[in-house]
Amino acid sequence: MTEQPSTITNPRELALKRCDELINWYGDNKIKQRTFDYVMQTSVIAAAGLTAFAAAIETWPKWAIVLPAVITTMATGFSTNFRFRSKFVNFASAEERLKWVKLRYQIRSESTQDNPQLLEEFVNSMEAIALTE
Repeated sequence: MTEQPSTITNPRELALKRCDELINWYGDNKIKQRTFDYVMQTSVIAAAGLTAFAAAIETWPKWAIVLPAVITTMATGFSTNFRFRSKFVNFASAEERLKWVKLRYQIRSESTQDNPQLLEEFVNSMEAIALTE
């Protein structure tokens, strides 16, 4: 389903809406990256434990003894390659900085909602955060 074009024409409201969209995007992706990180780290821990256990059982086929070590290696490689933890931290940081920038703008513009200088500073700060992530 396609999103309908916004009918908001007020620049202040457009900027606040854009900020909310960025906050939501970073929040959603932060959760995804954290979940991927937890799954990979749990896989490494579980497979490493199974490796020692499987090595102690002499009646198992060799592939069953080696499989947990392969899973450990792959999960470690995926975690390193895709940097789930660092992305999680970066997205969480960006989300909190955007919330702070939005709150600061709302407080500063409370009495003067039509101040173009404050709006420009808000938009520049918001987009700078998005560009650095």
